[in-house]
Amino acid sequence: MRRLSLRGTVEYGSESSVGLSTGDNTDDRASGQALPVPLGNFINQEYSGYISLGTPPQPFSIIFQTGTSSLWVPSVRCQSCACKVHSNYNSSRSSTYIKNGTAFSIQYMYGSASAYLSTDTLTIGGVKVVNQTFAEALSVPGIQFVYGASGILGLGFPQSAVDGVTPMFNNMIAQGVVSAPVLSFYLNRDVKSQIGGELTLGGSDPTHYTGSLTYAPVTTGAGYWRSGRQSWRRSNIMLYINFILGLGFPQSAVDGVVPLFNNMIAQGVVSAPVFSFYLNRDVRAQTGGELTLGVSDPTHYTGSLTYAPVTTGAGYWQITVDSVRVGIGNAGRPGSEFCLNGCQAIVDTGSSFIVGPTHEITAINALLGANSSIGYGEYTLDCDRVYSLPVITVTIGRKPFPLKPSQYVVQMTGPDGETLCLSGFATGGSDPTWVLGDVFIGVYYTIFDYGHKRIGFAPSVQTIIQGYN
Repeated sequence: MRRLSLRGTVEYGSESSVGLSTGDNTDDRASGQALPVPLGNFINQEYSGYISLGTPPQPFSIIFQTGTSSLWVPSVRCQSCACKVHSNYNSSRSSTYIKNGTAFSIQYMYGSASAYLSTDTLTIGGVKVVNQTFAEALSVPGIQFVYGASGILGLGFPQSAVDGVTPMFNNMIAQGVVSAPVLSFYLNRDVKSQIGGELTLGGSDPTHYTGSLTYAPVTTGAGYWRSGRQSWRRSNIMLYINFILGLGFPQSAVDGVVPLFNNMIAQGVVSAPVFSFYLNRDVRAQTGGELTLGVSDPTHYTGSLTYAPVTTGAGYWQITVDSVRVGIGNAGRPGSEFCLNGCQAIVDTGSSFIVGPTHEITAINALLGANSSIGYGEYTLDCDRVYSLPVITVTIGRKPFPLKPSQYVVQMTGPDGETLCLSGFATGGSDPTWVLGDVFIGVYYTIFDYGHKRIGFAPSVQTIIQGYN
């Protein structure tokens, strides 16, 4: 099986210096492949990869999100401040551009993006997805997009796609360019590593995990890999990113626009309707991770995969979580177990933390001795106490997935060299739905299987997390 990949160091803020050539050197004959997409890691907060739009290709560095299904990029007509500091899509420079013009809008916690739909050829992992509909943003919300991302590529289900647009991965499946309807994520949590992670489209990569995979069924019909909602996603740190590309299902796409991966499937660009993520948690690494389209990459995990069925029909990558336990006390110990009797969780690569209902996250952080919320539902911890913190275990499909304190504590260094430690558990309001974000995905290689509507997990091969062993 031939594997194509975007290779080279991810250089934030430099669209011209990407591992993707701006020349038209893709393989039109490529089909039935597993596509590994390297990811860059910005201090364990955001993982980005490269795609291009148009002919010749116009390259962009983007955020892949399993919590959304729509794709939007800044238009050359955009007048927002963020659009003036990043590369913009220019339809007049593409010979494969198809005019659409349908109005598009998507709402986030920190504002909304207004746009209009266009269709063009999308290139990812060295292969083309033809007739991919996406949104050209005319306005970009929030100051964070000036210093961070300016768009999204969703990997959710079609049900959640705005305006009913087919998501990219669904197009990849339909077009036969991935070997299987599966995608996987490996997120490297070692900030010193050159490899930030990997998204595998069309399968999984066993080199990124250990043991066997545990699968959990997707539990919602809303089009999401269930574990969070757009309305309570925080404005994560997103620096030098051109746009965010949703990898959710078409059901959650704004205005019904077909997501990129759905187009890749439809056009046979990927070998299977699968994508995988490997996130490198070493912020010092040149490679932040890898998104693999069409298959998974076994070099990023160990053992076998555990699968959980997707439990929603609304377009989310949503699964059932059995419980969340702090420490190793006896069952029923007051304050030690959360998500009692099971809960729903959206698996979202676009969220930095594990997010949950305010009353439960507040209690978890109290057990950790975390300080009061500093904004966006986040908590700080004493960095000197990391070694003494308890293990927190997320149980899925009756299989425990433990997180060591070195894995759920997010360590950041300020401009003056000061160290800040954040709890990996953030509040998400009164919604009972949880979010399994990068804190979890960075430890467990993740496969998103469209074909079987399930998500697979296996231990990542990485051994250095945040500088704590």
